[in-house]
Amino acid sequence: MPRTAGDIQTELDVWYAARTAAAAGQSITIATSAGSRTITHHDLTEISKVITQLERELASVDASLEGNPHNFSLGNFNHDENP
Repeated sequence: MPRTAGDIQTELDVWYAARTAAAAGQSITIATSAGSRTITHHDLTEISKVITQLERELASVDASLEGNPHNFSLGNFNHDENP
């Protein structure tokens, strides 16, 4: 079953908090599917990768909800001097 935008956003919020704590030199324990995990400043690279992946997943869900599952745009090929 696909995840909802709300589910993804909830997970993103957790990872945003983890990034904030880690950047401040603090540790934070988060729940994962395998139990729990403590995040520290040593995990900032991984945190950024997870956030990027989740943001892409959320954008994909949002695009499909807007009726644009192909995520494309149209170019302006107007040859007027002042478009």
